[in-house]
Amino acid sequence: MNDTRKMKIGILGTGHIGKPLTRKLAAAGHDVKVANSRGPETIDAETLATGARAVTTTEALHDVDVAIISIPLNRLPAIAPLVANLPAATVVIDTSNYFPHRDGEIAALEAGQVESLWVAEQLGRPIEKAWNSIIADSFVNC
Repeated sequence: MNDTRKMKIGILGTGHIGKPLTRKLAAAGHDVKVANSRGPETIDAETLATGARAVTTTEALHDVDVAIISIPLNRLPAIAPLVANLPAATVVIDTSNYFPHRDGEIAALEAGQVESLWVAEQLGRPIEKAWNSIIADSFVNC
């Protein structure tokens, strides 16, 4: 892929990683749509300041080259059908980390299953893992 190509990117999640990704990717000139679980009207102006568009979850994953999933693991079942139906050429990137206090205990992960494999099983397709090992403050300031 040509590095100068404008990509269509859908981001689910406006938290510590989703928000800076939205801002940075839109500022780089990509067509970025972003959604959260509370609806487009709840996405703050700062998140959209570099040109991203607030949309619904379904709209965020429609007609994109890249889908970035930046939500708690316990919310994967709600989006799994949308992700599973993406075209095979769409790259799916997961930024999550397992936190039992937030996600509830997930038996397979507690038993040692690799998180990225578990996520891929939940979403029904292969995923790439990225941006999950950077401290959010460092990411915002880079």
